[in-house]
Amino acid sequence: MDFSELYVWRPLLRQGALHVNPVDEEIDGYALLRGNVALQQPVRFVRHMGRNPSGDIITTGLAAIWLISDRIVTLLQREGITGWKPYPVEVTGKGSAPVTGYHGFFVTGRCGPIDPRRSVVKTLPPLYPGDEGEQVRLGLYFDLETWDGSDIFVAPNSNVVMVIQRVKELMEQNHIRGCAFDPLTEVRNYMRVE
Repeated sequence: MDFSELYVWRPLLRQGALHVNPVDEEIDGYALLRGNVALQQPVRFVRHMGRNPSGDIITTGLAAIWLISDRIVTLLQREGITGWKPYPVEVTGKGSAPVTGYHGFFVTGRCGPIDPRRSVVKTLPPLYPGDEGEQVRLGLYFDLETWDGSDIFVAPNSNVVMVIQRVKELMEQNHIRGCAFDPLTEVRNYMRVE
């Protein structure tokens, strides 16, 4: 496997869709994403804005954390996708109505750190006539030897959820709504080069 077969899995922000915040403001999203917390009870989320879930993913005020539907959990379990584990959540929507059928997910798959020096510098075309094109760094690269081979995984220095091509294809074939997949080689790398 090479980088052309790896993707960033991200939620889509949809106007009017339910967006929730954790009740516990002290919760560590970084640790929660990686499953580095011992949960004694479901993680509670309450409506911040929006009305109803508009897909298979609910976004949260913790940028790296989103909630996945029963459909996604069933699909990933049925297909034997590795590198993740669901955890229970309690979601309260508009008017304090309970929202059911969603789970949090820990990413248990790992790779080594993303190396921003490996990104490719590219000049994008100007947005307006007469402007200079913007220089950006593209690609999230790490040492492939450090990857544990999980289908879903994260790096220690990033909250980006990465997946293999099979996960992307399964989501698309099953019409999972509310998420997108960006090729790892084409994602903008905003990390500082040291």
